[in-house]
Amino acid sequence: METRKFKGRVFVVGGGGHGKVVIDALLSAGDCEIAGVIDDDEEKLGQEVLGVPVVGSCAQLFSLAASYRVDGTALAIGENYIREQLFRRVKVAGLAVFRVIHPSACISRFAVLGEGVVVLAGSVINAGSVLGDNVCVNTCASIDHDSHLEYTAMFSPTPH
Repeated sequence: METRKFKGRVFVVGGGGHGKVVIDALLSAGDCEIAGVIDDDEEKLGQEVLGVPVVGSCAQLFSLAASYRVDGTALAIGENYIREQLFRRVKVAGLAVFRVIHPSACISRFAVLGEGVVVLAGSVINAGSVLGDNVCVNTCASIDHDSHLEYTAMFSPTPH
């Protein structure tokens, strides 16, 4: 597993419940500065999510990324189809999609994590597991040895 930590400015894309846990994971890890939240709910514009300002919508993402000088994004959308579409748009535009790893997650050094993977608080990823790009492992989920989660999969201990 690549252990290099991201250091830089990031937008969190998604200001709902999933956005909250991603923001919490980023703040807990202390690896980056969150420049703002991007969310399509117009009522959230100018509000804050866990102290982070909502600065614009997905349609404005790329122009805002330049003006806020962000290094990339953390995708915080719980709906797989929408998250997958955003992942593609962000990549085509040349922005990075960063991994989000909560510091309480337990990840084997023999696991492989793709780009944009999100592993939330209390999760376990065991040896030989492979998580493809844009995979989300939700709070307290466990991925046992030699498991493979394909591109954009979401794994939760309970249905949501």
